[in-house]
Amino acid sequence: MFYRYLFFLSLSLLFSACRVPKLLKNTTYNYFKIATKPGPEDIVLDTVSLNSPRLIISCDNRREMEPSGAIQSMDLKTEKVSDLERISEPNSLVFHPHGIDVVRLKDGSIKLYVVNHNEKAKEQSILIYRLEEKQIIFEKQLIDKILVSPNDVAGDPNGRIYTGNEFHKRNALLTAVLGLKTGYFVEFDGVKFSKRERRFCYANGVAVYQNQLLTVGSRNRFLYKSPLLFTKGTKKTKIAKLSGADNISVIGDKAYIACHVNLFKFIRHAKSKSTNTPTVVYEVDLISGKRKLLYTNEDGTINGAATAIFYKGKLYLNQIFEPYILVVDFLK
Repeated sequence: MFYRYLFFLSLSLLFSACRVPKLLKNTTYNYFKIATKPGPEDIVLDTVSLNSPRLIISCDNRREMEPSGAIQSMDLKTEKVSDLERISEPNSLVFHPHGIDVVRLKDGSIKLYVVNHNEKAKEQSILIYRLEEKQIIFEKQLIDKILVSPNDVAGDPNGRIYTGNEFHKRNALLTAVLGLKTGYFVEFDGVKFSKRERRFCYANGVAVYQNQLLTVGSRNRFLYKSPLLFTKGTKKTKIAKLSGADNISVIGDKAYIACHVNLFKFIRHAKSKSTNTPTVVYEVDLISGKRKLLYTNEDGTINGAATAIFYKGKLYLNQIFEPYILVVDFLK
């Protein structure tokens, strides 16, 4: 079904592609690749479960659709990547992970939230695991009719979980062609799901920052914020202008966002790895709202970057299809 709309989507987005910005001439860096399993679509910085910081990686082979995806861990000191063993899952669970988040709850427990797709069963869900050093222990699967096309996921210390439905139904890419804002974000309060921010075209990244929820839609062209305590009539407000935004990573008072500025090329890359698509990463100051171009390339060094994490002078970039993470080491 995904490829049914590719031709029409490509025609529409060919004319809406944005010019790829250029870095300042005095920006210098080295880069190298670290192998992962195919399709490391989301990465999160974990500084709470161990004494040593690491990345948690959500992998799924999105071109070949192998029987099962994986969750991996990358030690940021040794840069070693290893699988996290999944424990206590139901035998019937089909595992195809998408967006993830790591959260320390107020009771001290550390959770890994995973958006999961079982396309054959037409089942969309959020999986809850307890995160440990070498394994993740299954605790619960959240299934609800409101979860029609979830993408990214975020949690807060109170146990609330937030996710965005890209469209009003699964794989409704024609709505992206037409620019229809049928996507929306939802929250789980520990008992039930409810709708939150609405009117998004391709609702995508979501993250918690202090007492605010940050959201983007890939065709909404802005990073938004709204109160975590969402009530009827609450409105989202604009923080910074972005085009083609994907996942959001919050580190301190900064948000790091990878963007698909040419969705036409991105969709061609989704069909064939031989087609390059631009990668653009912005840093947004969440206090002032100022936007800074952090990294960009068009040469295929990395294609379709979905998440950006900037930590101790290094930028970590994943992407949706190929089996590696790119590390960009900025030179002082």
